[in-house]
Amino acid sequence: ESIRAVVFDLGGTLEDIYYDDASRLKGARVLLELLKKKGLDPGLSPLELRDTVVAGIKRLYRYREEEEREQPPEIVWTDYIFPTSALPRDRLQAAAEELTVSYENSFYTRTLRPEVPAMLDALAQRRFKLAVISNVLSRGQVEVKKLEWKPGSVEVTLSSPKAQRLVLEVPRPIKTAKLRDASAILAAG
Repeated sequence: ESIRAVVFDLGGTLEDIYYDDASRLKGARVLLELLKKKGLDPGLSPLELRDTVVAGIKRLYRYREEEEREQPPEIVWTDYIFPTSALPRDRLQAAAEELTVSYENSFYTRTLRPEVPAMLDALAQRRFKLAVISNVLSRGQVEVKKLEWKPGSVEVTLSSPKAQRLVLEVPRPIKTAKLRDASAILAAG
């Protein structure tokens, strides 16, 4: 059997992701404006907000590593980023998706790797089906609802505006399969 599809991880594969204190501070300014626009002023300076968000995301990543589970945006903002805040929990949860998209797009500098367009063009010319996955925090960008390992294939159901279902054929039997932090690890047997 020949390979008919290629699935890429977005961050670190198709794009380079960079951040430092300055880029995170810039992102905090964007996020602070959005919070204020939503009537959710945390009473923090951009620097304090940056540090609050970074500390909350670190707590979330520790949880993900220990429990091997993801959290929805509503829980990320209420239980990890602003766990002791006086911000109204229901309004923070209602804004969580938009806050998450803002975080994902403003706290990081993302650049497409220079070789990617030519590679994707070459694969498309050879009629490969192409897909991109990512483990971003935003539900609206991508969320894996179901991951099912079957003989000869992996079935992935995504929650997005159109509940998408992908079936990825595996050329050899899967010997082991593990899902950890939204990254699939396969070992062919």
